[in-house]
Amino acid sequence: MRAVEIELLTSGRDGDFPILLEAIVKNSADAHEQQQEAIPLSDVKRAVFRSDKEQQVVVNRRLDNVPVDLLRLDVDPSLFGVDGDSRYVATSAADSASSERWKSADQLGGAVAGLVAAADIHPNVREHLSAFLAGSLPSFSLDDIFGEDTQTFCRAAVGVIRQHHDGQGQDGNMLLEELVVTLGKAGMPSDEVRAFGTRMASILSSDEVRKRGSLSDKKNVLLRALSLLVQRPSLDEILADRVAGELPGPQVLLIAATLAGLRDGLARLSSERKSRHADALGQITAGVENEAMDVERLREMISKALAHAIPGRSSEAQTRPSNSVVLEICPFSKPAIVRRALADIALMPPTWRLILSDDNTLCLQIDGAGEDDVVAAKLKRMEWSKRPGKPRKTQTAKSMAPVNDEAMLPGLIGAGASGTVD
Repeated sequence: MRAVEIELLTSGRDGDFPILLEAIVKNSADAHEQQQEAIPLSDVKRAVFRSDKEQQVVVNRRLDNVPVDLLRLDVDPSLFGVDGDSRYVATSAADSASSERWKSADQLGGAVAGLVAAADIHPNVREHLSAFLAGSLPSFSLDDIFGEDTQTFCRAAVGVIRQHHDGQGQDGNMLLEELVVTLGKAGMPSDEVRAFGTRMASILSSDEVRKRGSLSDKKNVLLRALSLLVQRPSLDEILADRVAGELPGPQVLLIAATLAGLRDGLARLSSERKSRHADALGQITAGVENEAMDVERLREMISKALAHAIPGRSSEAQTRPSNSVVLEICPFSKPAIVRRALADIALMPPTWRLILSDDNTLCLQIDGAGEDDVVAAKLKRMEWSKRPGKPRKTQTAKSMAPVNDEAMLPGLIGAGASGTVD
């Protein structure tokens, strides 16, 4: 990198420094022609720094979008500050278009990350993934994110969400007002739109409390998903949402998580939501920013990333690491054990994941499993399978009122909802 280029890139700001990335070139274009504006992390062979000090700034800093432990980080001062004219320009006529492409890439990457997170965390979402990707889910589909026809209800809602890009933590009342107006213009029955607006305004002002079943996959699933989006200012909060311990319906959750990712943008999502599928997300966003992505290509890439979650798409041998161990816990139809397992999500080691097999059995997968890991997992399985016992009474102890275990479950589930489940 030439000295004038370093000055151009950093603008002389204190603390800013250049980093060179050596990337794999996958086409025959001249390396000196216009470079890609985004590349997947998997295409980066190494990052090169001017000094050990600048390298340590990156090593010691947690970066949501760059898992530095996966990169080769070298120091080579000879590659920086050489003589010569700049090969770059500070601005270009395409800056505005480039900014819009980055915005679209960030939105779409966030939407895919939201969809993937919903499938990873809540196994009951998975039965609807194939229909969503194929465009046959009545309430919403992948095509609705790409479509420009705002006369349909789904695409009208997507248009509003796109306008709220990077809106994590925003005021729900503002989003609600715009949704009510836009859905009305798109032709949704006025009584449905009015009822949606009135009820959501009451919930936001705490005049009304949600009831069990209010977010089930019944009636207008799109409106129920939008109601969740209005109430919860981030993807993580949507994924953790419960009504008296009850999860939203799987279709409601799938739509709400996808739209929340679209609103928040990939860059703002936590590393926990991106790390597992970082390569796929990087390729998707790079493809959008470089105008090399369409809905069919996106559908193919998402299907590949979610192959482990879509029934019948792949065998366990193809999607599971060779050194992993899977322990069956219980049929998913046993709610008490399932709840106890879900309640411990946040306490699990990062190599433990809850998965749902094709026959609807809840399992615990331990990646990189050693003997101690397997023993610990088996003990945890026994703990989940046991019925909560009553406290023993002693001669000196006072009689205690019985505790309703079911009444405690919602709180436990809420506390564990921020972990990652497959």
